[in-house]
Amino acid sequence: MEGSRKQWTRALDTLGAVAMAHKDIARYLKDEEDVPPCWTQTITDGDERIRCLGDTGQHRSGIYDGNKSKTFNLPITKLFAAFAARQCKRWLGDVALIMKKAAWGDR
Repeated sequence: MEGSRKQWTRALDTLGAVAMAHKDIARYLKDEEDVPPCWTQTITDGDERIRCLGDTGQHRSGIYDGNKSKTFNLPITKLFAAFAARQCKRWLGDVALIMKKAAWGDR
């Protein structure tokens, strides 16, 4: 189904999307409406904004998240040292930083 934001909002109203989890709406759009994956997120995010179900980066639980990826051209030991607790406190104050994953480059 192709359509405008208004048409998608009507379709998602009919589906009962307001009571569904974000990932379930996106899965429905992909599986049942043949919407490409990149557009499922756009449509789902837009519908949630229209309904005031959260800000950008906010989950329905109220928690915010964000991410950023960056490649650094320096030895990994120096990079990890830069993110030591003392340095992070100086840069971020009391904001907690959790490093969930680190990967070696493929070069």
